Amino acid sequence: MRQGRHHVVERAWCAALAAYVIFAVAPMPVPGASVFPKQFGPYDTAFQQGYEPSNIISPIVPTSYSAIVSPHIVGMQFLASAETNLQRDHFTIQIQGEPPGAPNVFWNGLVGSRLAQPLDPGTYRVIFHIADFDMNSPTWTITVRGGAVPRHARGTPTATLLASLNTVRQTLGLSPAHQNLALDRASLAHAQYLSANGFAAPSFHVESSAHAGFTGVNPWNRDLYFGWPTPETGEVGVEWSIPTKTATVMSDLIDTVFHRLCLLSGNLESVGAGSSSGPNGAVVMDLGYGYRANLPHVIVYPFAGQPGLPTSWTDIESPDPVRGGYDHRYGYPITVDYPTVDQLSQVRVQVLADDRPVPVVVDPPGVGDLGDNQVGVVPQHPLSPCTWYEVQISGRAVFASGTSRVVTTDWKFATGASDQSLSATLEPVHHLVVADVVCGSGVPCSDQPLTLYRRGAHGSLTPIAQGRTNSDGLWDITVKKFYPGYYEVMSRTKNAVVFWWGG
Repeated sequence: MRQGRHHVVERAWCAALAAYVIFAVAPMPVPGASVFPKQFGPYDTAFQQGYEPSNIISPIVPTSYSAIVSPHIVGMQFLASAETNLQRDHFTIQIQGEPPGAPNVFWNGLVGSRLAQPLDPGTYRVIFHIADFDMNSPTWTITVRGGAVPRHARGTPTATLLASLNTVRQTLGLSPAHQNLALDRASLAHAQYLSANGFAAPSFHVESSAHAGFTGVNPWNRDLYFGWPTPETGEVGVEWSIPTKTATVMSDLIDTVFHRLCLLSGNLESVGAGSSSGPNGAVVMDLGYGYRANLPHVIVYPFAGQPGLPTSWTDIESPDPVRGGYDHRYGYPITVDYPTVDQLSQVRVQVLADDRPVPVVVDPPGVGDLGDNQVGVVPQHPLSPCTWYEVQISGRAVFASGTSRVVTTDWKFATGASDQSLSATLEPVHHLVVADVVCGSGVPCSDQPLTLYRRGAHGSLTPIAQGRTNSDGLWDITVKKFYPGYYEVMSRTKNAVVFWWGG
């Protein structure tokens, strides 16, 4: 372990953050090698593309799987199919040995039957019939195993992680994610597996049946095992030998390329989390995805008009967005996700400061761990302090309908004066936790003076409260009375976090 650092590896199954390692325009926005290649979900998000033409369906047929928890819903996930269209089609689901069920569940592209009672231990064959389409009826099996259902352990970090994530998502105008017990159980079981067997048994995200605590080879196997209804899941995680505060974990994950894209997907539905301690301790987050009909045209981060970004970022992400760049310092990572695009090509990226080009490393769509509709950009050198940067991205987009056109995205963000990364976590009621860490390494910035402002028209700032970070780099504050709107917490170095607080 390196002195002065946590030993953390952030990892994602779409990506993973490692001693601290991570595996795996202004105006402000309005609030509000893969087993499944080219399929819907976090590992390759090429099919988060919005809408399909009529009479075209693209179901994901579940693979046969085992479950320790009988599923509440049995069905199939459809890609880019609006709920109203699915309801007009004629589907039937039959589980052999069970009374016929009605496809009465239409949930973000999931079409299924809600079981009247849990399935007894045994193996069941599921037949999904689509009357109005010329295709074979998909079938798969579910094996329900006997044994005690794991209890939901107390003290899991899900609530704080979810609050941190949803603070960012709400500020970007994305739909919130929800806590899910099945994903909680899967995350906790995998965190305990890592603690018992280490991070190379055989890898952070993959388990082996030869080791104690095995619950499934891949994240989606484990999620199905604990009751999540579809294989459309992902996983991000952080290794640690010295646990850090949960409020800082999300900041470390968002300050990346691949992890950020998983967490800020427009199709993220639900989240579970679990943690373990010791030399092989870890925080694991399993992510459940579904189809959302109200996908934005583009999701950029930093968001348009965002102030106070860190000037530099230490690259400890795995997979590495900068080949051979592990543990080197770069400028703050930039990501672009076009959720309604099937394929993005001929991509051109330019980052400007005072109309001068900034040299960058570009991770193009479809390369490595990026989906075919995503772009990662890492400035080759630390950014200048207190400077506005303009990002210009263009490319040819092919949509699910087959139509093609050039898309362009142009926005600005600004840096603070240091490498401090500030993040906000909003918790009930009127409770705010601000984390201040060194960007990338996650080292807490203690005893830092911070000021909470309410943002007004034209960016005006009205001070609300002042305080200092504690030894963990956290400022914990309760505001008894506030008005819905944008708020900003700023450090003495002009680094900042902006967030939407209110209904």
